[in-house]
Amino acid sequence: MKEVILSAVFALLTFAGFAQTSPQDYTVDSTFTVPVGVTSITVELVGAGGKGINNGGGGGGGGGYAKGVYTVTPGTTLSITVGSISGGSTSAITGLGIQATGGANGISLTSQPYMVGGGGAGGIGSGGTISNFAGGNGGGGRWTYFGGGGGGAAGSNGNGTVGVSTINWTGSCNEPGGAGGASGGFPGGDGGKGAGYNNGSCTSQNINPAAIGVDHGGGGGAGNGNGSPGVDGAAGFVRISWGINTGIASTPTARTTTFPNPFTNKINVSNCTGTEHYTLVNVVGEIVWSGPDIDQQEFSSLSKGIYLLRIATDNIDLVQRIIKQ
Repeated sequence: MKEVILSAVFALLTFAGFAQTSPQDYTVDSTFTVPVGVTSITVELVGAGGKGINNGGGGGGGGGYAKGVYTVTPGTTLSITVGSISGGSTSAITGLGIQATGGANGISLTSQPYMVGGGGAGGIGSGGTISNFAGGNGGGGRWTYFGGGGGGAAGSNGNGTVGVSTINWTGSCNEPGGAGGASGGFPGGDGGKGAGYNNGSCTSQNINPAAIGVDHGGGGGAGNGNGSPGVDGAAGFVRISWGINTGIASTPTARTTTFPNPFTNKINVSNCTGTEHYTLVNVVGEIVWSGPDIDQQEFSSLSKGIYLLRIATDNIDLVQRIIKQ
């Protein structure tokens, strides 16, 4: 409730078109209460990245992405689900029809021939009124030596790219795992690198172990067959943004003032010329009264709260914040 009140007050104090945009970001399950005066929200979702498998398997797929604008009712509480790192789960907001699925976990190839493969599929976005993009598939691994890279998460610019598949074993040390795929833009993250070969007979033991997916939604890289485990993909992400706009512009001036403020039943304006036109607007942008000669009006039945008073003439277009007590 405190957050809703502060959002409304801040909107009233912002006189440059009275527009306020306040994004809220979520990385765990939560709820969102639509602020006073807000009837439209913009939503962005990224699904979680899939996990890379161990034993030279495939990398996890990148999370999908969706973005849309939705009509909402002030005071309504929306349930937010953010995809967790346990297996690439879905991000969604209940009732809006928008979601972004997580990338699938990589799989291990355990039968002959020991081909390169096993990357998890990328997640997809759906229900977005602006865009829906897919995460990249995980790169393939080579049983039991090298892991595939994780797929990049989708983002605001497009699909994530696929994780790079590793190479076949050639009998030499220091062979790399597959590189992670790139994200499709904010807020999606890149995939993690797959593990390279690690053997006690090799001169170098620094063979780049598997890397986790980069926040948000990047797929995890896979491990190798000599003790390097596969790793988790990154968790999902949800962003909600909104704005308040009364449609009233203003040009501040000290020439005209409103009194008393706070008021109870009468509103007086100093330095009037008699040509002024007044518009009284409540916190949700509704016009509650409009006309000339405001000092002759009776406002005792008006609800208590904060209002905007527009005073307009040929030479003045002023908005003042007033309080009804």
